[in-house]
Amino acid sequence: MTVFAMSSYFFMIKLNLKPYSGVYRDFIRRLFLDERTSVDFIHNNTFTSLNSFDHWFEDRLEYSFRDFFIIENAGEPVGVVYSYGYDEVAQHVKLTIALLPEFCGVGLGALVIIPYLDKLFGENGLHKVFAEIYSFNEESLLSTRKFGFVEEGVLHDYKLVDGSYYDLHILSMTRKRFYEIKEDGKYEKLFGLCGSLFE
Repeated sequence: MTVFAMSSYFFMIKLNLKPYSGVYRDFIRRLFLDERTSVDFIHNNTFTSLNSFDHWFEDRLEYSFRDFFIIENAGEPVGVVYSYGYDEVAQHVKLTIALLPEFCGVGLGALVIIPYLDKLFGENGLHKVFAEIYSFNEESLLSTRKFGFVEEGVLHDYKLVDGSYYDLHILSMTRKRFYEIKEDGKYEKLFGLCGSLFE
């Protein structure tokens, strides 16, 4: 087990990424339907029942998500990371990572995103990965830029939430840039902390 220091306390982590299976259905409902996180995932969908949400999610598993992993900490699901919008010709995808609200802000995202990018660029041979982040998610915007993503554009007043409009930031990372940063040693500490996350 790894000890990861964050702020003034120690947070015990033992992370794994596991492909989605039906055993995680209740967790997916909890994560995606939590009012604190659902705005990041669900675009203009209103679900009348858990069954309607399940159909929505299963449809995206089959047709939209390129891969979908459950983030586990010490055997308990705490978030998801997945790619979607795969362009076979241009070899790029979009990337999303999300954690239960109680696990945000403790550094877990940083420990997951770099090995996942390494998998996308290395094993999958992709050319480019995009991230789309709303302006209200300031912490994610800051950390994504810190990882080396470059902002390519902003769609202003893109989403209306509770009477307020928010911008959508479009950021990207190329395979060339990722491995240049990795070779410079910027990711070395994160790789050392998390090791191999994929089972």
